[in-house]
Amino acid sequence: MVQTRGPEECWINPYGALGRPESLIVDEVDPPNYLNRYTGIFVVWGLGTAVLTNVLKRRPYYAGVQRHILFGGLGAVAAYYFAKAENNRTARRDLIVKDYIKKHPEDFPDPGGKTFNDVLYPWAPIR
Repeated sequence: MVQTRGPEECWINPYGALGRPESLIVDEVDPPNYLNRYTGIFVVWGLGTAVLTNVLKRRPYYAGVQRHILFGGLGAVAAYYFAKAENNRTARRDLIVKDYIKKHPEDFPDPGGKTFNDVLYPWAPIR
């Protein structure tokens, strides 16, 4: 007789032992500012795209100012979502590391408090 398993036993979790990635996103993470460290890069990238399309079409680089504004704005929106994804990625990584440290305290002993008095050699001025 062939031994069969139920569907629960055959199912493999594609996300690994940690479960779904949505469960690892920390809710306390503040959303990034609209002006973050990527905004300038992405806005310049958008403006450069508009200028490059004008150059490739053999038009003056400043033609179609509305496209420059549109592409610059799209770059700012892309920078916001890029920073938001980075915040979620780092929060998820920190959550995994903290969970590992909490589950394996023997691998992370307390470093103990040392002061500079314990580290430095005794010093006496020579006069």
